[in-house]
Amino acid sequence: MSDDDPMVGGRPLSSLKVVELKDELKSRGLQYAGTKAVLAERLREFLLSENDTEAESAPKEEADEPAAVADDFVAAYRAKQQAALQEQQTTAAKIRRESESSPTKSPSKKSDEGTDEEVKKDDEAEKKAAEEQQKKKEEEERKAKEESERKKKEEMEAEKRK
Repeated sequence: MSDDDPMVGGRPLSSLKVVELKDELKSRGLQYAGTKAVLAERLREFLLSENDTEAESAPKEEADEPAAVADDFVAAYRAKQQAALQEQQTTAAKIRRESESSPTKSPSKKSDEGTDEEVKKDDEAEKKAAEEQQKKKEEEERKAKEESERKKKEEMEAEKRK
């Protein structure tokens, strides 16, 4: 292995087999036809140019802005996922209650009382979960709003400095 031999998946490029080289090239959207030497050289050039590009773009401060947008996007995505999860849990509990009180069953009087208690517990648990989800959602929205206001304030201060 030479010093300029890049690592691919924790292994030196020169130790990869043709099939592995082709897989790596495919995963990067590069042409994957040719001999082992051609494939290895193509992948080496790509990896080295990728490393150079990363090194050049690393010190830029503009990288913070897309991260902030991504954070807002992630928060919105998480809120949607939480709402969908809550809806699924509610639906599952409703189906469970309906199947427990189905006329195909002939439960005794004692098991009816137990079922009613279970339904009440399920309802309470669902209500509590819904309240917690709502609190989380409100907290995420509050944080997103604060972050947005902070960014606007920073932008205004930056404009004033110019």
